[in-house]
Amino acid sequence: EALVAKKAEKLKELAYSEDTETEDTETEDNDQNVIPEKPLVRDLTKPVLVAPKDITIEATGSLTPVDIGKAMAMDENGIQFLINNAPEMFSLGTSIIIWTAVDNSGNSSFATQEVNVVDTTPPIISSISDKIVEAVSPYQNIVKLEVPDADDILGVISVTSDAPEFFPLGETIVTWISTDVAGNTASMEQKVLVVDTTVPTLTIPPDLNVEAVSLQETSVAIGQATADDISDISSIANNSPEVFPLGITVVTWSATDSYGNIAT
Repeated sequence: EALVAKKAEKLKELAYSEDTETEDTETEDNDQNVIPEKPLVRDLTKPVLVAPKDITIEATGSLTPVDIGKAMAMDENGIQFLINNAPEMFSLGTSIIIWTAVDNSGNSSFATQEVNVVDTTPPIISSISDKIVEAVSPYQNIVKLEVPDADDILGVISVTSDAPEFFPLGETIVTWISTDVAGNTASMEQKVLVVDTTVPTLTIPPDLNVEAVSLQETSVAIGQATADDISDISSIANNSPEVFPLGITVVTWSATDSYGNIAT
C-alpha cells in the first residue's frame, strides 16, 4: 500500500509539471500573437485660407450690393465649412469682412477682406435762368434769388452761392455750389443784371412873359433846368434860340443819364 501511494504521488507531480509547461507555452504563444498599438496622431494643422481681393466700388445708393467673391480653403483632412460675416448690403465707407475656414478636425483659419464703398459722383444741380432787375440805387440793389434744385444718390447737404447782399448796377456772376454727403460738389453760374431803364427826373424853369425890345431879336434869360437820376446825368440840353421873336416860342428841354435814358 505504501508503494502504491508513493507511485500515485509521483504521477501527480508529473501531471502538475506538464500543466505548468503547457500554460507557459500558451502564454508565450499569446504574447507572440499580440499586435502592438500604433500611437494616435492628431491633426493640429490649420487649413490654408485665402480671402478674395479687396474691393473698391462706387455707391449706388445709401446701401450698395457688392459681389465680394469667394474665398479658397484647403486642408488634407477636408474642410468642414467656410463662412464670412458679410452683410447683404454695404453702406458708404470701409467694411472689413472676416472669412473663417474650419477643417474636419476642428482647426480654424481666419482671413480678412476689405470692401470700400465710395461716392465720387458729384450731385446734379439744376440750371437756373439769368435774372434782370431794375436798379433803384447805383450800388445797393436787393435782388431775391431762387435756390436751384440739387439731387444726389446719397443726399445733398447744402446749396450755397457767393451772391452779395447788395448788387451794383451792371452784371454780377453768381456761382451756386451743391455739396453732397461725401463732399463731392457741382456748380453752376447765374447772371444777375441790374439795369437802369428809368428816365431821369427833369425839372425845367417856369414859363416866361418878357416885354419885347424888338420884333425879332429879343434876348431872354430862360434859366437853367435840373435833372436827377440814380446814375449820372450826362447832359441837359434845350433848343432855345439865341434871341426870341415876338410871340410864343416853345423851348424843349432834355436830360440824358449815363445809360442813355432821356427825359424831355
